[in-house]
Amino acid sequence: MTSSRIVVRSVVILLGLLLALPAFGAEVTRVLSSFDDENDQPFGFRIVPSFEQRQERGDISREGACTDESGACPFFNSELSSKRVTNTLNFDIGFGLYHDLEVRIGLPVVLSDRRTLTFADGVSGENSTVAPAPNRRGRFQGAGDDRVFNYSYFDVGTGNEGPNRAGLGDMSFGIAWGAFSQQRNDHLANLVLAFDYTAPTGTVARGSNTGVGRGVHEMTFSAVASRQFSFFDPYFGLAYTLPLRDPSGLFEDRGINQQVKSPGQRVDLMAGAEMIMFENRENGQRYTFQFGLDFGYTAEGRDYNPLFDALAASGCNGTRLSEVGLDRYDGRQYPPEGLDLSAVQRAHCAWIVQQMSNERPDGTFSHDGITNVEGHAHVGGHFGFNLQFSDLIQLRIGTQLETRTSHFLTGAYTGRSASSDDRVDLDPAAGERNPDYNPTLDAVGNRFRYNSIFNFGWNIGLAIRY
Repeated sequence: MTSSRIVVRSVVILLGLLLALPAFGAEVTRVLSSFDDENDQPFGFRIVPSFEQRQERGDISREGACTDESGACPFFNSELSSKRVTNTLNFDIGFGLYHDLEVRIGLPVVLSDRRTLTFADGVSGENSTVAPAPNRRGRFQGAGDDRVFNYSYFDVGTGNEGPNRAGLGDMSFGIAWGAFSQQRNDHLANLVLAFDYTAPTGTVARGSNTGVGRGVHEMTFSAVASRQFSFFDPYFGLAYTLPLRDPSGLFEDRGINQQVKSPGQRVDLMAGAEMIMFENRENGQRYTFQFGLDFGYTAEGRDYNPLFDALAASGCNGTRLSEVGLDRYDGRQYPPEGLDLSAVQRAHCAWIVQQMSNERPDGTFSHDGITNVEGHAHVGGHFGFNLQFSDLIQLRIGTQLETRTSHFLTGAYTGRSASSDDRVDLDPAAGERNPDYNPTLDAVGNRFRYNSIFNFGWNIGLAIRY
């Protein structure tokens, strides 16, 4: 017998042995079952208290105005470093309804959630276009075409630290169905179809409070499949999430010119495998190591972002038109010709009055921290251990790594043109301007971009199931 035939026959025999072995299925495709006499499961119940920490880091740059001397267009100036750390206590509760059909509830309790901005390396109040030093605020810098008016969006100094947010988060409610089960039919793979709804149960996060809710209804449709081959159990998952704004939140419908009104839709994919290190089915013991890759895309939408707390707590909030030397804003560049800046109280805050939606009923202007975030992709990995000591108790330990593609944090559309030339009249009286458009944040040459993003998370939980 030739060596090639020996190899082929050995592979065929090995595959036959692997396919013949009984299987549990990967943890991601397990569902609770009740009234299941066939598998001696009269009632299924699960509660998983777990602790999760997530760290998000990245750099924020600012788009520079295009000039003949720049040498490249567009170009970006480094401005800020961003950090966010969130600690959450999660409770995952599940009940079996019938054969391979479960309902589940997710209850997150945010212990702390804080965003921090600091100047990037080589940046200070003397050269920042975001938080200039007091002696540079509300003044022109440069000469000729390079002349720039210095706004102050918020203070940075040694660090702009947002409030320590905490409280009950947005709860989720879902149903999962094991459409196919390898345990019931060993010639099939495991397939779980699920629908989860996240409700805006948490206090909406605003600049004036320490809430952690998003004020969004989220509907997630997902499918996860796995098939065990002896000690190797690969899995694959796909999920689609549709967020819809809630009137209680910061995502307001301000008319047809707004165009983008809610957070972006998401698509997520994962692929990985569980490796069974030890298994004793008589005692219900099963120790596995899992690893995999994650991919996803978030479409453009208005959303919370690394600038949220800084903008929402800006010292320019509460500014009136008269304080920046205007009786109305008509879409012209600030400062208008002829304005005596020496007589203006808060010229450095004029950026805030240039966004129509910032105006409040009392005549002041305040930014809520929400901006138009560009669509972007993410890629990462996950790995961890599932240590099932018995049928009742399992210890779960996991980590996640992720990076995201660079994307703009600001960039709202100018509006909708009523003329054939497709040019939007920026005078609010013309009725074409997007109320969320702010030229100092959203115009080409002024936009903020998020770069060098790295997110890390870890979690540990104890699953108790019956």
